[in-house]
Amino acid sequence: MSVENQEIAEYLTATKYIVLATVNEGDAPALRVLGAFGVKGFQFFYSTKKDTNKVQHTDQNPQVTALFQHENQNPAQFVNVSITGKAVRLTNEIEIDEAVSVIGNRNAKFRENVRLNGIAANQYLYRVDPQEIRILDRRNGAGPDSIKVLSI
Repeated sequence: MSVENQEIAEYLTATKYIVLATVNEGDAPALRVLGAFGVKGFQFFYSTKKDTNKVQHTDQNPQVTALFQHENQNPAQFVNVSITGKAVRLTNEIEIDEAVSVIGNRNAKFRENVRLNGIAANQYLYRVDPQEIRILDRRNGAGPDSIKVLSI
């Protein structure tokens, strides 16, 4: 992984919450904040209850985007990263174990809950395979110079 890609991966890992965008039944964006997520390279994993709108949305259209952004940044050095990709509901034990490990590495409460109770009967785990990464980095100036797009 290049130094630049390593910096992006570290930024993703250090993000406290993400904003996940799905497409709703009316083809409009639907946004929500997630804390039960984890990052492996540019892939990310998240947990959700089975009866949520995001499950219905990803069943209908698996294309999602997640915004990774740190709080209280200096505007002149503002950075955020968005990852667009296909959300895949995990069904086999090996994939589920990987998701639990990745999410649990950044979310001790999630890890402990799974350790004590297993995966809840009303819970799904997803992996998002990235297709595009968009980096906004105001350290490079404003306007078009501040945006970089990586196709995966």
